[in-house]
Amino acid sequence: MKKVALISTFCDNQEKLDILEKNIKIVKSHNIDVIVISPFYLPQNIVESCDYFFLTKDNMVFQWPERAMFYWRIVYYHDKSYKLSTTYADYGFAGLYQVKQLSEFALNLEYDQFYHMIYDLKIDDNVISGFYSDKNCSVYPSKRDDTIWAVGLHYMIFDRENLKNFISYISKENYLKIKGSDAFLWLHIHQELINYDIEPIPVEDEIYYYKDHDFLNYSPIKNLKFFIEKNDETLESIKLFFYNNEDGKEIKLIVDSEETIHIVNNCDIIDLEFNKFNLKEVKIEFDSITYDLTQIIDKIKHNGIHAV
Repeated sequence: MKKVALISTFCDNQEKLDILEKNIKIVKSHNIDVIVISPFYLPQNIVESCDYFFLTKDNMVFQWPERAMFYWRIVYYHDKSYKLSTTYADYGFAGLYQVKQLSEFALNLEYDQFYHMIYDLKIDDNVISGFYSDKNCSVYPSKRDDTIWAVGLHYMIFDRENLKNFISYISKENYLKIKGSDAFLWLHIHQELINYDIEPIPVEDEIYYYKDHDFLNYSPIKNLKFFIEKNDETLESIKLFFYNNEDGKEIKLIVDSEETIHIVNNCDIIDLEFNKFNLKEVKIEFDSITYDLTQIIDKIKHNGIHAV
């Protein structure tokens, strides 16, 4: 029986590359071939360690307003409370599409058993036992700290016919029609159609990109947190919202060369008096250092502030 590991990647730093290289070596030590997909070229030593390397220009990441992930939190200060909400890129279909591309490529080769995994899968005894099992249509739950997802993309095992069936459901239209879902939920919703088994023991990943990340903080300044409202639905003027700071911090705002001094406290809001249709250059000076916010503001898709 010819076996192959199909490894999805987005290795844009050395830590990720090191984990990918380690995992390729582990997989190959179990006499399993390796096919790696990447949206950009990887170092030569990694490419040469693969049996096949698939370079693709596709990286189908969705952004607001087509599709985005949504995060919100309520910030309290004395008698004030505000709900801050932000959108960020949905990488779910990018992961699913890599699965589809890898599968279509591998199915043209003479393999019988296919092990789908993400590059930072923690290869433990649970994973290795799957290498030597007779599983032919299995998806493993994913675990991170105390959170367990019913199913995930980190580790899946298929034979040829079940893999063909699985990828037949992966399409942009199919993904977008399920509102409020991500790749894991999409996979779970399709369990009965795909008819896969959910394995009892979850697998884990080695890297969590958003660990300790504050989704609300757009400040480039270490000791000054602020959120930026840029509401793409109301198109109201863009605002800075300060939170989780010591009160009484002095800042200077420079908007298209017009300077203003502000003493900011928590839950203070500064209206920049322009919206996305007439963007201006914005800089902030704090502790005698000037920071440019122009590109930060420009890249924001849809953020809102609501008093509650």
